[in-house]
This record gives sequence, C-alpha cells and structure tokens, in this order.
Amino acid sequence: MHNFFRSTPSTQAGKAIELRHLRSAVAAADCGSFRGAAELVRSQQSSLSRRIAEPEYHLSIALFERHSGGVRPTRVFRHGIRALTHMWNGPGCKIFFW
Repeated sequence: MHNFFRSTPSTQAGKAIELRHLRSAVAAADCGSFRGAAELVRSQQSSLSRRIAEPEYHLSIALFERHSGGVRPTRVFRHGIRALTHMWNGPGCKIFFW
C-alpha cells in the first residue's frame, strides 16, 4: 500500500502538502466534481484544479479518477481522507473547512 503521508525528496525540498491543497482535495471528494468544490471553497475551478494537481505531481500519485461525470477519489486518497478525518476529529483538534 502506498503511504499517502510519506516523505519524498520533493516534499523534503520544500514542496510539502499545504492545508489549502488538502482542503481543495477533500472538497472535491465531498462534491464529486472540481466545479462544485470550487464553489464550496469560494475559488475558481482552474485554481482549485492547480491546488489538487500540485500534490499529485509532487507525490507522484493520482488523488482522483477523472471521468466525464466528475471525479472520484482513488483508493490511495480514500485512505488518506480517512486518516485526515480521524486526525481532524481527534481530541483537541478544531479545523473547520467551510
């Protein structure tokens, strides 16, 4: 299994995944489309697409399966979403997205 949070040379060189990347990706997973996610996070679709493409490029993994009807998180990213949800909903953690 691919470790979604593993450290890679590109992340060690200052290309870490930022909260804005995760926020955009989780919104797209929730909405099932980049357009809906962009509306949710009050962004342009092109900007949101770039924020999702950056970690995909630097981690060398696809976060989404793209199809004509929208997007669906890959198996790897579904595991990442579960880990993020567990972390964010843990005791003492208060991160609100929208």
